[in-house]
Amino acid sequence: MALLVFADVDGTLVHYDDVMGKLGSFSGRKDAEKGIHEFIDLQGNAHEMIKLPPSTTGMQGVLSNETLSLVHQMRGNDQKETTFVLISGARTTTMLQRLAYLPTCDAFVTENGGRIFFRNEKQRKTASPYVEDLLWLESHKDAIGSLDLAFNPPQDRQGPLWDVYRILAQRGWNLDVAGYITEFRVVATGESSEEETLRNAIQEAGDGKIRFSRNLGKYDVYPVSSGKAEAASYIRNNCSGRILRINKKYNRVVAICDDDNDVELAMDAHHVYVPCISSETLRLNIHRNPEHFTLSKRMGPFATEDMLQALVKRELP
Repeated sequence: MALLVFADVDGTLVHYDDVMGKLGSFSGRKDAEKGIHEFIDLQGNAHEMIKLPPSTTGMQGVLSNETLSLVHQMRGNDQKETTFVLISGARTTTMLQRLAYLPTCDAFVTENGGRIFFRNEKQRKTASPYVEDLLWLESHKDAIGSLDLAFNPPQDRQGPLWDVYRILAQRGWNLDVAGYITEFRVVATGESSEEETLRNAIQEAGDGKIRFSRNLGKYDVYPVSSGKAEAASYIRNNCSGRILRINKKYNRVVAICDDDNDVELAMDAHHVYVPCISSETLRLNIHRNPEHFTLSKRMGPFATEDMLQALVKRELP
């Protein structure tokens, strides 16, 4: 059976101080050669953790060495017919910086589905085995404008996405576009009316081509042609032959995820593994469709390990 696994990154595979502090503390001991840091849980047990480079906003994520081992086991070999895809709302620059620390993947997706990179070791002569799917990137041109201007300052970019950006900037919103070319991020203020205000700005200037979702307590604004579910569907239908280790259509798709921007992807999958619930929208869908989800009773990287183990046991008996 050809299995396709989509894994969110932040809050799913990677965790932060707000969670790690509730589980224990780092001892200060580390294996510099392997990049392993010792973490002592509340019961006094030692665990091997990997600290990722800080993101553009200064957040430093952590994932367990066991997470890497479980994904390696899941991908297995060609006979297992399993494809593993990282799918994130993160800016592309952050994902590229993290690749040396994250699990080996057959493809990765950034900017909430805006950009897709396939692993193609047999045909690439560059330092990285990943090649961007430019046809997918160009499919967003009606929303993001000319790709020739994609790395210009946002006020100089064309397209409805940047028209919305300019309206919000003029109104004093705190916006983040560093490292993005197919979306921008809005820092939430916590005001009850902010979501309606954002929706009105998108309706005013988005030309029906722009939408938003919440991620990590912020709003991500991006094309309707993008989104994790749309990128996942594209990969499912177009990666046969692109990912050279597998050349078959997938008859089962599963996801491991946690947040609002994962909901459409989750509901399109055959089954979903949830290490933690980071949004009320996801919680509501779990309540309505409990058989569609497997939940962990633990937190942080330990919950991630539980869900990866459950995935291997259920999907790859």
